[in-house]
Formats: sequence, structure tokens, C-alpha cells
Amino acid sequence: MRDVLVFEAPVEETTASGARKKTYSVVFQCRAQRKNQKTVGGDEQAKELFLGQMVTFVTRKYPKITYNCRVRWMDCLWEIKLIEPMKDEITLTLKKIDQ
Repeated sequence: MRDVLVFEAPVEETTASGARKKTYSVVFQCRAQRKNQKTVGGDEQAKELFLGQMVTFVTRKYPKITYNCRVRWMDCLWEIKLIEPMKDEITLTLKKIDQ
């Protein structure tokens, strides 16, 4: 497991004026291994677009990993789309967030 995933959870803060502001703070980080994605038929351009926006990782099972977290990896933000639990591992499917 050579990739490091940084998980951020939403936190609501109140500013001096009383307005509420949603920010993300780092919850924890862990190591993960990226799974190779296989494509089946179809248009070559569509494959490249799809594979560039979605990634799949395998990591150990941590209770802090939930759907409301977002992930920072390779200087990009990723949304958790699917969490598939196994015995003591989970498979995370992530989708890139446009900024």
C-alpha cells in the first residue's frame, strides 16, 4: 500500500458576524492501494473520460471512513461514491470533485 489518502470531514463554524460556514478538517490519513480498472468495449474517448474521473482503492477497514467524508489524493478532491466492506478491508470507489 503506497498511496496515502487524507480523509476530511465537514465542520460547521460560526464566524464573528454569526454566519455559519461549512469547512472541512482533516480527520485522519491512511495508506491504500489503487486497483486497476478494466474497461469493456465502447468508445475510446468515453473510456478515457470515465477512467480519469473515477478511481478505486483497497484499504483497511476504519470506522472513520463514511460517506460524508471527502478524500484528498494527488492534489485533487474526491467524493466517496461507494464503500464495499470485506473481512478486514474495504474497497472505496471515488469520483473527482470539480473545483
